[in-house]
Amino acid sequence: MMVGLCVFWGQGCNNSLRESDSCLLESKSLSNEIETVVVNLGYTQQTAEGFSAMVLGWRNVSNKSFISALGSELAEARQNRQQDRISESRLVGIERDIAERLVSEICRRFQSDDRFFDLADAVRLHKAQCLSFTQVFYVTGCAIGLVVRPINVLELDTKGPLPAGAGHTACLVDLSDASTITVNVVPNGFISRSFILTDIYEKAGNYLELKNRTNPLGVYRRIQILDEKGLAAYVGSNRAGEHNMAGRYEQALAESNRAIQLYPALAEAWNNRGIAHRNMGKIEEAISDYNRALELNPNYQEALNNRGSAYALLKQMDRSIADYSRAIELNPSFAEAYNNRGNAYASSGQFAQAIADYSQAIEYNAQLSQAYGNRALNYAALGRQREAQKDLVTAARLNPALKDYVKKVSNRYNLGVETEISTALTQ
Repeated sequence: MMVGLCVFWGQGCNNSLRESDSCLLESKSLSNEIETVVVNLGYTQQTAEGFSAMVLGWRNVSNKSFISALGSELAEARQNRQQDRISESRLVGIERDIAERLVSEICRRFQSDDRFFDLADAVRLHKAQCLSFTQVFYVTGCAIGLVVRPINVLELDTKGPLPAGAGHTACLVDLSDASTITVNVVPNGFISRSFILTDIYEKAGNYLELKNRTNPLGVYRRIQILDEKGLAAYVGSNRAGEHNMAGRYEQALAESNRAIQLYPALAEAWNNRGIAHRNMGKIEEAISDYNRALELNPNYQEALNNRGSAYALLKQMDRSIADYSRAIELNPSFAEAYNNRGNAYASSGQFAQAIADYSQAIEYNAQLSQAYGNRALNYAALGRQREAQKDLVTAARLNPALKDYVKKVSNRYNLGVETEISTALTQ
């Protein structure tokens, strides 16, 4: 069980001191605890101080610090339990109520925005997505005395994997009767009924999976319990992903390395390092990273898709197609994997199979411009000019950056769609 830097408060303001002095000391202590956890998550002292000032500035209806009041209430309830003034079930009810109120306050204070996972952005913009919501709850929950464990969610309450490229984080809160609740810290999220972790989950490699797949509690079906280092690594891995998308591969490599050092069991960090290595031309290193990600999570569809692309660069088409096929088996609506497998088939001269895969990719993602461009090339190779023309125009309309590519294909196969492409780009 991860306790980390969670602080179990005392009785609140000590009556033997002047009330104002005591509360100031308590507030300073709480601020220090919050700042310590934020720094441990990989943020600067400036971000930690800004975050602490922000959350301690939240006021309740009595114009007192909301966070401080929750901590004092929880500490008092635990002391009352120790002195047999309240029952264990009553204490558990108070712990759950405090968790619910904390979630509600966090969701009230931040606007949901999938672009912002970093606490520095949360402090600056008051915008957050699941990872930043999780961090806010983890830091504040631990500070007031809740026993919080962040989790990496691999499968939601509904059957099937997360959409390709998606991730989700949430928290577990351990209660005084040895039960646990799942806390989904996002607007319109949920707090589950309490359960005994080992009663409903079984270990599957680095993850926990539901024993009863009918899921009567409606909780997550597949999770990875993280500790504080694991949460920090998850943040770092997300940073690596952003660097990869922006073409900053050296920065992506550095962030991935730090994440792997912090928490080697995080498959996402290995996958992001593989992407950086691949884009830096280090294909063998990339495959090694994808292999490690798949050792940790054999059902990692993105790592399979990425390894397939690395094998394709090495002209190992059988391996490439096998990886894409496995990714599609895990997620039948994985448009990018269909498109990539189509490329592998096309490279092997299997144009009909390639066209079938591009068509599947388009069915699942009608905005995937590359699939239209790739299908056009294969239509043209088979002499199906009108279909090729139509796809080239669509590809250029969806992604003007493909203009030079589609004109090159048009010229190569004498398709004569330059005028249509220019018209599409001006509409």
